Amino acid sequence: MKFIADVMLGKLARWLRLMGYDTAYDSSISDEDLMHKAHQEDRIILTMDHALAEQSPQGLALLIKSQNLEDQLQQVVKHFKLDPYSNLFERCTICNTPVVEIAKSEIKEEISPYVYSSYDQFWQCPTCKRLYWEGSHLDQAKKFLEKIFKEDK
Repeated sequence: MKFIADVMLGKLARWLRLMGYDTAYDSSISDEDLMHKAHQEDRIILTMDHALAEQSPQGLALLIKSQNLEDQLQQVVKHFKLDPYSNLFERCTICNTPVVEIAKSEIKEEISPYVYSSYDQFWQCPTCKRLYWEGSHLDQAKKFLEKIFKEDK
């Protein structure tokens, strides 16, 4: 299942990516271009714009009802029956590309000595080159998701 989030849903797009869901997002895209991209790439539109949701073909858009990120995530996960945990941290949260494991020796010059000595596994986005590792930021993300979906576990 692939999504495209409108300009008002950047945080939601990032968290869906963190959960492993292919979620396109462009903060400068017009509604017309968003609908075209959704159609071309077979994506479901996530929007807070009533008019955009109504213009979209039946079932190809979800009107997000809350401005609160936790409520947004709950709505999307519940509506599409998504598993918020099965694909965690498999996509770049910046550009949406699937991350790939990279040898520790290849990134020694790109990270701090502390991170290099503290962790053994690293992943990199092949598109934007952002590096990922299982540090405290990932633990915090897991705790945030567990708080939101505690009833669903």
